[in-house]
This record gives sequence, structure tokens and C-alpha cells, in this order.
Amino acid sequence: MFIKETKDEFGNKIKEIISLIDKSKISKDIILNPGDKFIVYGDGLNLNISETTIKEDTSKISYYNDKDELQHRYIKFSLATIDSNGRIIYLSDLLNREIIKSKYLKMAEKSEKSENPIYNIFNSKIAGNLYLISELEVINSFNVTYRFYKKIENNEEVWYLRLITTFEAQPEINLASVKLYDYITNEVKEIEYNPLIKQLLPNDPDYSISNSVIFDIKVEDKEIHTYTLVPVMPYADYTQLKQTLSFNFENVGREEIQSEIWQYFKQDNSIAITFDLSNYSDKYISKVDLLFYDEICSDNLTQIEKTPIYTEYITNKKSYSGYNNVIIDFTESGLKKDALYRVIIKVYQEDQETPVKYIYHWLYTNGVYNDYYNNIDK
Repeated sequence: MFIKETKDEFGNKIKEIISLIDKSKISKDIILNPGDKFIVYGDGLNLNISETTIKEDTSKISYYNDKDELQHRYIKFSLATIDSNGRIIYLSDLLNREIIKSKYLKMAEKSEKSENPIYNIFNSKIAGNLYLISELEVINSFNVTYRFYKKIENNEEVWYLRLITTFEAQPEINLASVKLYDYITNEVKEIEYNPLIKQLLPNDPDYSISNSVIFDIKVEDKEIHTYTLVPVMPYADYTQLKQTLSFNFENVGREEIQSEIWQYFKQDNSIAITFDLSNYSDKYISKVDLLFYDEICSDNLTQIEKTPIYTEYITNKKSYSGYNNVIIDFTESGLKKDALYRVIIKVYQEDQETPVKYIYHWLYTNGVYNDYYNNIDK
């Protein structure tokens, strides 16, 4: 079961993704050896992810077409083995797969044109039970940034908050919509994702961002407002990627840039960093650089001009106000494990060639802060 019916932030009934992957052991009695040929059938396939089931609607299954292009739908299937540690090993050396519209799921060699059962060559040297892995097709990431801007309405200056959501995905994987939960009004606003928005509003730089849904909120008081944004796939809400941001509207118009969050998590071959930037002026944050030093750097600008060991240039956003997530590979960056670094964040605003803010942090590339990072919301 991938989907369950649950309740959202305000108690409304929704469908929510509870799992992204499922596995089914194909057979425990058959032993395959390298060079063996076989077919995999999925008789009576019944995976509930929408009002109709996969058994009844094979158009929701990913497959390879005649041009060897992967057509993305709702679910994709793979063959794999699972080792003694529970790690899934995908058998990527199988020939291309194709879904035949019938009551059977067949793993097929695309070059075969016969209507007879189609075989694959099992040429992997990995031993173990054979599994059929089913996975939901979902977006890879979901980010929320923001900026404040002014408009003249009835000869008066009015401030607006613009929330800019973006997502990354494989081709043909799109959101259905994005939901905005407003905790002041207890309302839910939902905007459908429109891949043609760039053609519809070509003169607005924010709307020129690909894979984006944008919310505009009028600033009408000086209260603290909290919003949660949730990406919605065609079949369910993807609450695992939701983001929550809070704003003190009393600060709207102030020029000061602040940062309160600095979290990092060491993985086997990389380190994941999360930091925030708070900006209430109408000049959006246009650029952010992370400079890494292996020596103690003071707040003296002469130290900043020294050559860093590594610089991470973040270039994938229109505005950097809000949360920023970076994954840095140890091998590519040259950073070492179990080492202490001084990190300087250089913040730029629109139309500014020099940084308007320097933010200083420590980074210890050890697993000591991993538990803190994982439990930050508890």
C-alpha cells in the first residue's frame, strides 16, 4: 500500500503518500544462474494509488517506448536482489523493459516484436532471491523561497509576500498542485501546477522560473504569520517534502538580513548542510556563496580575502530568502572527514556586486551532530 486516507493540517480528509517503495519476492523455489533466460509475470496486479487500480489502468505504469525513451507515469517496476544487510541491488544490466497491456506484467526485451512471451538475459553475477520492486514516481525535491515587494493600490503603498516554490524531477514527472496552509486564517489555498506559466507571464522574472508555483499574500497586519506548503502529486499529497516558514510582518521593509538556522549531517561520502536567510526588504537575495577555510578566521575582512579551500556557489534559485539545502561531496570538494572548518556565507542582493552580509559558522565533518540534526523538530 503506497497511499492512505488521512487528515491534513486542519482536519480535512486527504490522500497521503505513506511509502515510496514496495517489494515482492518472485519465487523462493527457483534458482537462476548467469546466462539463464526468464519471463516475469504479474498476474492480478492490484496496487491502489488512485480511484482506478494499476491492474485496470496500465497507462499509469512507466515503460520504455519504441524509441527507447522512458515514459514516466505513476509507478515504475524494476528487478532486484536484496543482500543480507537489506540493501536493494537493482539488476540494471537487464535488457530494456516494456509493459504489455494485458493482465500480465512482463519484463520484455524491446527489440523483440513477436506476440509470444519475450525473454530477458539474466547476466548478473549477483546471487540471491529475485524481487520485483515497485516505486512511486515522485519529484526529487521541493524548495520554498520568498521575497517581499511593494505595489501602489488606490494611491497607497501596499506590501506583498511572494512565496516561490520550485521542484526538481525527471522528465514528465510533474506536480498536480501546491497547497498553502495559513495558520492565521485556518484556510487552505491550492494552485495547480502549470508547466506553461513561462509562456503566460513572460515579463515577470519570478514566473520565468521553470517547475514553479507562486503564492502572493497581501501584508495587512503586523502579526506573526506561519505557512506550510505541501507539494501534491496527481494521486496524493507528498507531505514528506512539506516546508513551513514563519514571518513577523512587523519587520516588513527593514533592510537587515538575518540567519538563525545552521544544521549539517555527515553521510558516507558527503555532508548535507541546511541554513536559512531572513530578508524583509524589497531587494531579494540574488546570490549566496559558501567559503570553507581550514584555519580560524576572525570577523576581519582581510581574512575573508584569503583563498578558501573550497567554495560552494549556489545558483539554482531566484531568491535565497528562506531555507537553503546543500549537499557537498568530500571527493569533489576536497574537504576531509573528521575535520573542523570555518565557513563564511557571503550574501548578495539584487544589483549588488559586493556582498551585503557575511555570516560565520563552524563545520565539523564528523557524525557528532547527526542526532541533533535529525531531532531538531522534536
